[in-house]
Amino acid sequence: YIRFDKNDYSIPHTQVRKILTVTATLKQVRILDGQTEIANHSRSFDKGEQIENPEHLEELIKQKSKARQHRGQDRLIHAVPACRQLLDEAALRGDRLGTITSTLLRLLDRYGADEVTIAVQEALEKQVPHPNAVRQVLQKRRAGSRYFCESLFWASQPKQAAKT
Repeated sequence: YIRFDKNDYSIPHTQVRKILTVTATLKQVRILDGQTEIANHSRSFDKGEQIENPEHLEELIKQKSKARQHRGQDRLIHAVPACRQLLDEAALRGDRLGTITSTLLRLLDRYGADEVTIAVQEALEKQVPHPNAVRQVLQKRRAGSRYFCESLFWASQPKQAAKT
């Protein structure tokens, strides 16, 4: 935003922290970067108003969403390098990478990098680059290890002496 006459007027997020010029008439506020107009608003004579161009806000939201997605992808690929191939293949299929990334991050937090690495590799071997396939492998492995642990527990229990 740029402040003019006690009101805030929106500007494109790419123009933040630049020296800009404001020209105003009784009806209009124009914001210029050099000779180029970057925003044009109806002038408000109220005080403390925010005058916004919806396009400015939409572009900012898109930019923040992309940044958040890339941070998540970086964390995911750093922890589980095989995820790079899974994300690449999912992108080729036209899947939504933001949703896939957030799902895989939740699985990473729940199961850990070693387990997710194994599950991602198995999903890729089966040519199913999707977090649901990764989740199924993780659940199957966890269920199998639980059964194995329970079997060991019961096998290690001392037999009860028969009461006479």
